[in-house]
Amino acid sequence: MAEYCTLWLFDYVDVPKSLRIENRKLGILYRSLQTIAFGLGIGQLTLSGAWQVFRKPDFYGLSFWRTAGNGTATADGSVPHCSDPGSYQYTWDAEFAYQPEKCVEVNSAEAFSKESNSILFTTMFQDTHAWRSTGASCGESGRANCTAMGGSYTSMDDACKCTRTTDWFVKNPEQARLSFLHGYRVGLDDKDTRWQSAVAHISKTEFGALGQQTVTTDQRIRTKFVSGSDGRLCRMGGQDEWVDARAGISVTLLELLACGNLDL
Repeated sequence: MAEYCTLWLFDYVDVPKSLRIENRKLGILYRSLQTIAFGLGIGQLTLSGAWQVFRKPDFYGLSFWRTAGNGTATADGSVPHCSDPGSYQYTWDAEFAYQPEKCVEVNSAEAFSKESNSILFTTMFQDTHAWRSTGASCGESGRANCTAMGGSYTSMDDACKCTRTTDWFVKNPEQARLSFLHGYRVGLDDKDTRWQSAVAHISKTEFGALGQQTVTTDQRIRTKFVSGSDGRLCRMGGQDEWVDARAGISVTLLELLACGNLDL
């Protein structure tokens, strides 16, 4: 019985069979379907970008500061907000009214304020002056003196207070320069065990990994300014592209505003 089973297992060989149908119309349809399926596959792969990995870089080495602009342009008193400040007066309600009287030059301490990742340039400020008194200095004479100064008079019992708010424009703040250094750091895997980083003022790009020595290549950041409103390339500081930023990238507020189709 065992000998019979062994012979039965080794007495044959399987040979694959195929059937060929010769029909031109059927052949054209078959190849057309194959082409369509292949095209759909390539199209889906292209649209999905399956071979691409997108990672958002983080700010790295960001530093910025203000420097004075062109002295002649900054001191120009013929600009509208200096020559005719009254045309910019605006009253929202009894509490919020903006009545600029003139424009003045301010020192650097008043010209801007800076936080860790933002900077604010002063364009207008309000000075509030107040005096308080009691007794004979109050009453109708005190009210008359306060009104003559353009102030707001209040009194309670034998005490009184006069408050006057003055609005000032800063003279040509858009001529000031914003200088900055910037860079990026981006993780190259989901666990951030590999990364790439660079800063604009150093012509190197670093590739790092946990437990491995950092690799440095001669690659610089190329900085361009693109308008967010219409996508055009903006010329800044006399350059279309900043490659050498060892001393920082320096542009005027006027240039930045123009890039965004804005003005003061």
